[in-house]
Formats: sequence, C-alpha cells, structure tokens
Amino acid sequence: MPKSYISIGSNIDRNKNILASLHALEHHFGKLTISSIYESEPVGFTGDTFYNLVVGFNSDLGVKEVAKLLRQIELDNGRTLPAPSIWILFYMMT
Repeated sequence: MPKSYISIGSNIDRNKNILASLHALEHHFGKLTISSIYESEPVGFTGDTFYNLVVGFNSDLGVKEVAKLLRQIELDNGRTLPAPSIWILFYMMT
C-alpha cells in the first residue's frame, strides 16, 4: 500500500485549520503519523507566523487522487488562494 507524507501549514486561524485538516485526513485515510508542530515566520510577505507539520498515512489511492483529495480538504475548509496549504512531500509505492 502506498505511503504518503504531506506538509500542512497555516497562518490564519492556525489551531482551527490544523485540527480541521487532521480530522479530515483521519476520516479519509485512517491512522495518521503526525510530527511535532513547528512555528515559523512568513517568508516573502508580512503576516502572522505559521504552524507547520508533517503527516504520514497509507492509502490505496494513486498520487493524483491523493492530490485531488487534499485540494478538496483545503476548499472544504475555506481555502481560496490558488497556492496550496497542504503539499505532498513524498509518495512511495511499497
């Protein structure tokens, strides 16, 4: 079963958005491996600090289907900017 690692970042309603992402990911993929949360300053613009973390999960979905689902999770949680806040870092067929 393929293993995916994704990055999640938020600087708007950080706690709410990170928790909503984790709940949605758990709903779709089941058991998650979750890193510590790191706080970082924005780069290239002025804004609030970010929370960033990495999440791992197994899924029978192909990488394109995982990407579509991640984008839908963003849209379902009010993401309107074209740039993603959830990124696929690693996708490995086992």
